[in-house]
Amino acid sequence: PVAAYTPPSGGTCVLMPAEGMALVTLFSVSCSAFDHPGKPISYAVGLATNDGIVQLAPSFLSNQSFVLPAGLQMVYVDVTERGGATTRVSTNRVQVMEDPSVDVVDVLA
Repeated sequence: PVAAYTPPSGGTCVLMPAEGMALVTLFSVSCSAFDHPGKPISYAVGLATNDGIVQLAPSFLSNQSFVLPAGLQMVYVDVTERGGATTRVSTNRVQVMEDPSVDVVDVLA
C-alpha cells in the first residue's frame, strides 16, 4: 500500500521588518500554529527571484533570521512534515534598499 501524506495546515508565517537595508538588516520570519501528526515539522525559508528560487537549509526552528539582497523581495516558507508533504506559505513582500556604505565583496568574504 502507498502511504498518503497530508501537508501541515492551520498555521501562519510572519516576516519582520517590512523594509530594511540590503545585507545589513536582520530579517526574521516566525511561523506558528502549524499542526500535524507527522512531527517533527521542518521550515525552509526561500526567496523567489527573477532567476528562480533560492532556499535556505531546512530547520526544525520555526523562527529564523537572515539578510536579504536589495529589491522588492518575496519571501516564502516551505513547511514540511516528516513524510515530505509540504505547504508553501507566502509572507508579505519586503522592500530592501541598497546601503551604499556596504561593500558586497566584504560581506561575502
